[in-house]
Formats: sequence, C-alpha cells, structure tokens
Amino acid sequence: MCFPILISGYVQMILSTANDVLVPISLIKYNASSERALSEYGMFEAMIIPTIFYPSALLCSLSNILMPEIARVHSSGNAERMRSLVTKALSSSLIFAFFTAGLFFMQGKNIGNVLCPSDPLVGETLVKMFPVIPFIYLEIILESIIKGLGKQNFSTINSVCEYIIRIICVIVFVNLFGFTGVLISYYASNIYSNIIRIVVVCKTAKVHFNIRLFVLIPFIYSTASCVTASAVIKLVRPINPLFSAVIFISSACIMFIAVYEGGKLVSKDSSDFITIIGRNRSNQTQI
Repeated sequence: MCFPILISGYVQMILSTANDVLVPISLIKYNASSERALSEYGMFEAMIIPTIFYPSALLCSLSNILMPEIARVHSSGNAERMRSLVTKALSSSLIFAFFTAGLFFMQGKNIGNVLCPSDPLVGETLVKMFPVIPFIYLEIILESIIKGLGKQNFSTINSVCEYIIRIICVIVFVNLFGFTGVLISYYASNIYSNIIRIVVVCKTAKVHFNIRLFVLIPFIYSTASCVTASAVIKLVRPINPLFSAVIFISSACIMFIAVYEGGKLVSKDSSDFITIIGRNRSNQTQI
C-alpha cells in the first residue's frame, strides 16, 4: 500500500516540475516582453493559486479524518455505512466548494485589487477560475476516499494523466493564447481528472450521483448567500475594495450558515460529515 503512494508522490513531483518549467517558457515565447511573461507567471503562482486554495484548508483537515475512516468502513464490508459516509462527504464538500466559488465570482475583482492594485490580471483571473473551483476542491475529498478504498494504483495513473493533459494544454494553448492558455490547462486537467474520480468513487462505493443533492442544493445555498451579501453591499456602500470584500464575505458566511442549518432542519437531517464519522467510530467500537 505504501509503495504506490510513494511512486505517486514522485511521479507527481516530476510532472509538476515539468509543468512549472514549461509555463514561463511558453509565456515568454508568446509575449514580446519576457518581463510581462514572468510577471504573469509570478502573479499566477504567488497570488492567484494561493488565494484559490486558501479556503480549501478546511477540506484538507477533513480529508485527513476521512481517509482512515473510509479504510476502516471498507475493511468492515458495511456497504450501507460506506454509502452514507461517501454521500455525506461529497455533498458537504460540494456545498462548501460552490459557496467559495460564488465568493470568488462576486468578489474576485475586489480581492484582486487588494492583492495587486497595479494589475487587474489577478482579480480578473480569480473571477474566471470560479467554475473550476468545485472540481479543484472536490479533488481533495475524492483522493482521500479513493486511497481509503485501496485504489492507490488508480490514483497514481489518474494523477499522471491529469499532469499530462495540463502539460499538453500548456504546450498547445499558451503558445496560441498566452496567459489564457494557462487557465485552459487548469480547466481541462481538473475537470477531466475529477469526473473520472467521481465515476470511480460512485461505482466502488455504490453511490448514486444525485443531481439534486450534489449540484442543485449547493447551487441554491451559494446563490442565496451571495444574493443576500450583494444586498448588504448595496445598503452599506463600502468606500474601497477591501471593505467591500470583507463586508461581502462576512455577510455571505452568516447567510450561508443560516441557510445550511435551515436546510438540515427542513430535511430533518441534523447530522453532518463529522457527526457521521463519529457515529461510525462509536458503532464500530461497540461491535
């Protein structure tokens, strides 16, 4: 079990390095100015990607809890418990991912203005990246489930394919479209690889991909939160991008918590991802 994980780490490291080398080289070939090319690459790696991944710290913590629990349930052979755990993990992750994507769509430009007032590229890119954020975030949880199910070989192969797609897109599209090609590479690699992960997880855990649960409800929660925050912004009329982003995100978070808790009451489901894990451990201890 450890060997495939080790190989996966080394392979991803090599391909990631190749991608990191090719991106600035391709940008330099496209741009007349190497200074502009390196500036775009620097903003992408130092500002845009860290900003996108910052909220995912919560999912990273949950994934560390999830993987051993998935492995424990898988070894017990309890199919119903596995379906319940995977379904709740995916739905909770997608609710959070859709909400975060909505924040970047609505406030990406203001966040970009705070991070880099001299160049609109950061803010514009944060907005453009919002549709792929659910896939990026979902990967964190899907990888934990896949490894917990003992499918490290699949994880390795899929990760290799993901980086190969990213590298091919960089070579082809960055030379044609410049910085937009970098975004195309992220879209193509993340969407492809995570659709494959979803298919494998649902098939292995015998989970039905429920559009209402995994797409419609997260979208409604995100929309309700962002619309409410937009109304607050219109009332408050903040004087600069920083205040606008802080007020919007704070209002959206409050509304999101209210909608999320209200949704649990309406559905008569008081359990969440962490509660189910705790319940599983308690039940197994009793057994």
